[in-house]
Amino acid sequence: MGCCPVASEPHSVAPPSITGRSSGWPSGLDLVALAAVALLGLIQLAFPFSGDQALFTVGGRELLDGSVFYRDFWDVKQPGIYLFYMAGGALFGFTEVGIHLFELLWNLAFAAGLQRFLRPRLRRPWVASLAPLLVQGMYYAADDVLDMTQVEALVGLPLFLTMWACLSTAKPRAGRLVLAGIATGVVVAFKLVYLPLAAVFWLFPAVDAVRGPRPVRSLLAMAAPLMAGLAIPVGLLLAYTFRQDLVSVVWWTTVVYPASTTAIEGRPWSRLLLMPPHARDMLGAGAVLAAIGLSLRGRDGIDRLTAGCLAWLGVALPLFAIQHWWPYHVTLFLPPVALLAARGLDETATRGLAKRGTAFWIAAAVLALALAFPLERMATKGYRAVQNGFGVTDFGRIALQDHMQDYYVFGRQWAGRLSLPDAVPGPVYVIGSPIALYLSGRDQAIPLNGWAVDQFDTPMWDRMADQLESAKPPYLAIRHVAARFLNERSPRMVDVVGRLYCREGGSEEDAWYRLRGPGGCPGDAK
Repeated sequence: MGCCPVASEPHSVAPPSITGRSSGWPSGLDLVALAAVALLGLIQLAFPFSGDQALFTVGGRELLDGSVFYRDFWDVKQPGIYLFYMAGGALFGFTEVGIHLFELLWNLAFAAGLQRFLRPRLRRPWVASLAPLLVQGMYYAADDVLDMTQVEALVGLPLFLTMWACLSTAKPRAGRLVLAGIATGVVVAFKLVYLPLAAVFWLFPAVDAVRGPRPVRSLLAMAAPLMAGLAIPVGLLLAYTFRQDLVSVVWWTTVVYPASTTAIEGRPWSRLLLMPPHARDMLGAGAVLAAIGLSLRGRDGIDRLTAGCLAWLGVALPLFAIQHWWPYHVTLFLPPVALLAARGLDETATRGLAKRGTAFWIAAAVLALALAFPLERMATKGYRAVQNGFGVTDFGRIALQDHMQDYYVFGRQWAGRLSLPDAVPGPVYVIGSPIALYLSGRDQAIPLNGWAVDQFDTPMWDRMADQLESAKPPYLAIRHVAARFLNERSPRMVDVVGRLYCREGGSEEDAWYRLRGPGGCPGDAK
């Protein structure tokens, strides 16, 4: 795990430092790269939500209003993503623009950190300056609406901070190790399954400690600040759990329920088939540059930065394999691939350009081909944004929604119904995509959300039926995909909907219902 010596180079360039120290204000090229990332993000500010982001927005809004996570608003996920949306919504509004703007600021902070992290570790300063284009730039170029503001897109920053702090060999190290512990706790708050991915970086200071003259004492000195940092976010989560008397529901949500439902819908191979084009667009160019860099280093071996990136990839692969193979999971691999790509670009600029043989031109052609895919995607998205005025006006925003997410049409129709003078006030409920719930502007009527019902087992369907029968929200919307699962898997829910609600509107596929009144439903036999 330690840093390998760098062989003398054919150019009079000093080898990169491994101290992790960096100084000075951002250079002009730094600012140009950050401005390019900002521009790519600004183009997509008004792009619509998918169902996940709509649910996170509704949940974040309810948490800000005082709801207790897991008790008043339940999801199988850890609370970190909802806290992110709560913060973004509180600052900039619970809209697509507000949440995407908060994500853009998050990504710009990540980008600035990348530049500072890489500058002392690369021979060519301009490569460090342009590194954000390999991470955040490639993300915005190749992403889809389903990718934006997902856990995998956001967790890269705390994972990167953990790696940065643990790879540093500068003295004193206690402050950096506290940072690593805090960042690891943030990872846990976002997604518990990614704890091993953050913890693998702890091996670097642990190996350094073991190699020292007093290994036991050094290990304890290393572990203490790490644990102290980890205790801050984890301690806050535990304090919240105990204060709200959520111990049993957190245990059930985190351990019992996932184990009982993993195989219900499983990991369809059709979903995995969506991965190659997505990975090609987001990771292809970086993978080519990373391969070039690893081949050029040759006998120089694996340095500390490369080892950290390979550790990230090595742990991320099995963690990806045990999950549900959604295409947005590829963003988890983007930071390490991009860091290796930056090393590859640095190696190419340092020694690869000196010998422009056949292999060089083949690699250049492959790289150009790999870049063509994300650039084409970005051009298409940019054209759509320009065509609709970047969603600045209501007309342009609606046009973007309809181009990219067809369920917005139904959601707007339902929201329009709920805004009529005769509409009954109060929380409502949606079984299926939460986009309709988000557009309604109303709270969710029961704790259990109706998204991802394909993963519901029979007890979960019964829980939904019990909660709906108790709350009796005035309006209910059902997406046709969710209706299929409901009809096939839960006779109890079929009975509850049929007994309590009258269909009021919608289409052949998607429908909304109104709570049955004393006189029954229109058309009922007298």
